Amino acid sequence: MAKRFSIPLDGENRFYTSADGAADKIVKLLCNKGMVDPFKNVAVEVSGAKQWQ
Repeated sequence: MAKRFSIPLDGENRFYTSADGAADKIVKLLCNKGMVDPFKNVAVEVSGAKQWQ
């Protein structure tokens, strides 16, 4: 996930939140604002998400 959403890691494979913008990316990811485009297989920011029906 870190690589796909460009979130830096520290030496122990944990998110490195001191980097510029890293904390914002983590919050977006945890709040369902970060998803993977199924056609291009790239990270995208979305306004919201719900379970596929």
